[in-house]
Amino acid sequence: MVPVRTIFLKTFQYLGHQITLEELEDWLVPHLPRYLSMEPCSESELAGAIELGLAEMSAEQRTEDEFRATLQEFVKTHPALSPGKAP
Repeated sequence: MVPVRTIFLKTFQYLGHQITLEELEDWLVPHLPRYLSMEPCSESELAGAIELGLAEMSAEQRTEDEFRATLQEFVKTHPALSPGKAP
């Protein structure tokens, strides 16, 4: 079983251009039910933000740059998630 905090690592990898959007999505999809069934916490909120962003991009309502900016803002508003504290 993948540690719950792995979603932060994957997000930092994506924001740092170490993995592609497709790689982030491929990793998240099989883990999404686990995150979305959790009590509200940073991990479940981040999973929801990623899921929403992917859906918006699929519907051409958001660009990848806008999605990346949204994730960067999420990290900024959750100080415990700074890259230096990534799992």
